[in-house]
Amino acid sequence: MKNLAIIILLALGLVGCDKDASEVENDATIRLSVEVYNSIRYSSEKDTNFTFKLYEESLNKGSGTKQSRHIQVSTPGTFTLELDGVSHDLSDYYYSGSSIYGGDGSYSFDLYDVGQSVKSVKVNLNLNGKQYRFNTSLPRHTVITNYAQLSEEFDPLNDDILIDWGATDLPLTIEGQQNVYSNDKQYCAKDTYSYTAPVGILSHNITNDALTQGCDEFTQDLREINTEVTITQKTSDLSFKSTGFDSVSIVFENRYRWSETTKY
Repeated sequence: MKNLAIIILLALGLVGCDKDASEVENDATIRLSVEVYNSIRYSSEKDTNFTFKLYEESLNKGSGTKQSRHIQVSTPGTFTLELDGVSHDLSDYYYSGSSIYGGDGSYSFDLYDVGQSVKSVKVNLNLNGKQYRFNTSLPRHTVITNYAQLSEEFDPLNDDILIDWGATDLPLTIEGQQNVYSNDKQYCAKDTYSYTAPVGILSHNITNDALTQGCDEFTQDLREINTEVTITQKTSDLSFKSTGFDSVSIVFENRYRWSETTKY
């Protein structure tokens, strides 16, 4: 019986503390969290993830502490996402949180192999007869050209990495690093290179000297060098309009990653 009780507690922990929308009080405080993440693979090709978290917030009368529970909306047509005029039912994309491993219940919607950017994002919620609305316009998609990625014979010991991109609405941070491996299985991480380009700058060249600092003892007996470049744009200051929700937060991020392994 003791083992059975433990198993039941574990199962409840794995499911998390989701609250069904039908249990939400009429005067509840409702908070919406919005995250938009673009993973840019090559030039204009990308995957986009939209994550929404819906919370009921209340005050524990006994302890006086603030409580927050994520809400699961299971009724079709009650909680919808509209992307450039195309509607999606978010009740089909709910993932429960876990009180053991952490993480809140969320609605996660993915678009794969997207060539053009989504511009308009709208969220509609009908809860206890009350209408909740949210809408925003996303920044322009950043089209990235990495000439080292296009090269058929990139030499990490001698070549620069030239990167350019189209007009963008946000600053852009570039980071580069090389990891070196020798034949006797020794490993060394070279110094991380970082540069932030303000809006209006449309290209940057990572010189070979800037990327290859450190690991001087690994100049001989090389097995391979892994070169990695990441480009990130992130903001939590997008303008939006909302009605009904007591509070709304939004995070937008573009992220590009290129990794190349050169064997010797």
